[in-house]
Order: sequence, then structure tokens, then C-alpha cells
Amino acid sequence: MTGNHHDPCDLLLLGAVESEIFPMVSRLARVHRRSGPFGDVWEGFHGDLKVTAATTGIGKVNAAGATACLLERWRPALVCVVGSAGAYPGGPLRVGDVLVVSEVVAGDEGVWESETIRSMRAIGIPLAYDAGKPLFGRFSLDGSPWYRRIREITPEGAFGAFRVRYGPLVTVGMVSGDERIALERFSRYDAWAEDMEGSAVAQVCLRYGVPLLQCRGISNLAGVRDKARWRLEEASARCHEVLQGWLDAGLLPQDTEMGTETSPSRNGHTP
Repeated sequence: MTGNHHDPCDLLLLGAVESEIFPMVSRLARVHRRSGPFGDVWEGFHGDLKVTAATTGIGKVNAAGATACLLERWRPALVCVVGSAGAYPGGPLRVGDVLVVSEVVAGDEGVWESETIRSMRAIGIPLAYDAGKPLFGRFSLDGSPWYRRIREITPEGAFGAFRVRYGPLVTVGMVSGDERIALERFSRYDAWAEDMEGSAVAQVCLRYGVPLLQCRGISNLAGVRDKARWRLEEASARCHEVLQGWLDAGLLPQDTEMGTETSPSRNGHTP
């Protein structure tokens, strides 16, 4: 796989590990498996849509590196991150719910002082820009036509045996190890759940001007480290059930405003 050879796709599906993307890979037609610098990549079709699915690896560095490589190679019209997340006990999510991310927060960047942690705004250096606006750690995903489209397809509330909620996610380098840390993060970041890759993918997609959706199944409560109580397989399956509904309803219709809307340039500013 070389960075100079482009093979555009309609949808780039990303998960940290293979189990997070396999439910969709198993539904694709005419699948080809390739090797890449961050793991294997699957190419196939969902109806007329060309879909590329890949793993990034765990954590922000892996996620950022893999996303950049994959965007260079496949030039997708849309990126969608799927997988699991841990819900904060103080928030509205329950284990088994699906969180569609409206905003992702970069939780580790900033200043750690003796009594508090402050965001990058305290340093005065933005992490990125969006249409000339400095971003210090909060990346909004709810302004794109794709996000508006999925809200039409999947209203918030009951979705069969589980609930779909639209809300904020925070990305951290170290997951919450006990309930006290989880409650503190819930209060500090005003987010409903935590993951380890979301903000990194958002930051890279912003730089490349590629629209992004993120969908996370809630597998456990953050801070509860008893893995016997985690429901990773169920979280992934429910996440893909929502994604399947989007694709079946026409998430990427051809010749619409979504296909022609001006997107940010690679440095995050509009042309």
C-alpha cells in the first residue's frame, strides 16, 4: 500500500480492533483483504457503495497515524468510527445503549495544575482550526449534512431492544480506573462516555476536510474494571445495527447537496 496510489471509496469504516468492524465486513460483497502499515484493510461493496474497513489500533497515536494513512490512500467521501465506549455513571447512558457522537473532546491535552486540569485554551495554542475558528479541544460533529441525515434516519430514543442517544464523548489516554475518576471526568469534560481514539480521528479528519461520524455502543460503565460485567460483543452488534439502518436508508445518496457541499481544506480552513 503506497501513499501515492489513490483508490477512492464512499465510506471509510474505522474501529480500534477487528471485532469492532467485522459485523460490517461480514455483510460486504466482493470483499478483498489487503495488508497495511496499521493492520489489514477490507474493501467491498454495500449495494452500490464502495466501503473500506480498517482497524487503527488502540489509543490516540495509533488512531491518528492510521487515519492519516488511510485518508491518503482511499480518499473517502465519509469516515465513520464504530466501536465501544464506557459510559459515565453520572450521565444518561446505560449499558446497552448506542451513543451517536455530537461532539468529541480531547481529554488529555492542556495544563495539569496542583488543584485542577485546564484545557489548551490556558496555553493559548489551538489544536486545530475550523473555518478560521480556533479549536482548543472540543470537536463538533453535529454541523455536517451527514449528521443531520442520520438524525432524520434514526431519531433519538428506542431502537428495537435498546436506545440511541446523541451526545458528547471524551477521548482519554488512560481509561477511568475507578468510579471516583469516572465521576470527576464526567463533571470536568461534560461528556457522557469515554473512549481512546475518537478525538484523534476527529482532528485528522478536520485537517483533511473529510466529514466524520462516530457511533459507539456502550459496553460498560467507566470506572468499573470487572470485565466479566462488560458487554463488548453486544455493544459492537448494536452499533452496527444502527449503522446498517443508516446505510439501508441512504446515508450516502448520489447527486445530492451532501456530495457537492464545500468542505474544509486539509489544514482545517475553508478554501
